Amino acid sequence: MNRRAMQLSLSVVQFRLLLARPLQVPPDKYGNVIRGAFGLALPAGLIPPPATVPSGFGSPPAPYVFRVEPIAGGLLLSVHLLADSGILLPAFHSAASRVAAAGLGPGRVPVTIAESHTSLVQLPLAPITDAPSNIRVHFLTPTHLKHAGAPSSASFPALFHRLRDRILYFAAPAQDHSALARELASRAAAIRQIDAQLTRVATQRTSTRTGQTHSIGGFVGQAAYSGNFQALWPWLLAAEWTGVGRHTTWGNGHIRCEPLGP
Repeated sequence: MNRRAMQLSLSVVQFRLLLARPLQVPPDKYGNVIRGAFGLALPAGLIPPPATVPSGFGSPPAPYVFRVEPIAGGLLLSVHLLADSGILLPAFHSAASRVAAAGLGPGRVPVTIAESHTSLVQLPLAPITDAPSNIRVHFLTPTHLKHAGAPSSASFPALFHRLRDRILYFAAPAQDHSALARELASRAAAIRQIDAQLTRVATQRTSTRTGQTHSIGGFVGQAAYSGNFQALWPWLLAAEWTGVGRHTTWGNGHIRCEPLGP
């Protein structure tokens, strides 16, 4: 694997959705509403299952991430497509039309797609020499991490392990990246957590199709870390686009990274 040429490529589709009336759900549940609507509108078996599932994943990670932002009169929906956009892009445009026709949320609020836009994002993953030595990671939406098979806090090895495996799965499919994964894990283990201000958030979603209720909670807040980030910083920036942890398709695990002073 050529580390210098390695990158994560994704397509970002934005839909400006105008609502005939406000959704009767709290803003932190907009992602649940969108995910449920598209789950019904997207064709089954959109992406064939892979031969192997990444370590630590109970099932293959979904190749898309929803980000929902309230705007005047509606919602700005960003869909990050992490796999073959030649398959996903037309499928999501068709699904968006079906979602608009069916309406959103309780009472099926009528929706108009006022605008759509697609852009390509390319994120290099090679080490850089001018990486910061101290950083802060903001956990903007509930983030649920597992490390060594158990729920974890925002320790850097746990955070990086989850985002590394997720990014590798989409950036280098069908390649043996075990040596790179071990190298990155060793570097991540040397990073120190120097501060954390985290709050646990308990939230649930109930499927309108099955009636089942699932926990989609986690922690929000921020944590600061110190160490050598030359090989790690590009991966952290890429994770801003992919999300990290469980339920990223609902908008969970949305992080933002910033360098701190010396």
